[in-house]
Amino acid sequence: MKSKVIFFLAGAAVVTLSFTFATASRAPKAITKNTPQVSHNEPVGGLLSEDKF
Repeated sequence: MKSKVIFFLAGAAVVTLSFTFATASRAPKAITKNTPQVSHNEPVGGLLSEDKF
């Protein structure tokens, strides 16, 4: 019984890894940078900024 469980877990791990590898190999190879657009003309917002006029 114990060996059946070990074989089942090993088989599930192999199937999971094969699907992961197949999905990762189909992913696009383009690398994009996600840098936020910063505007230096506007006041800083957030919890720590205070409006002093």
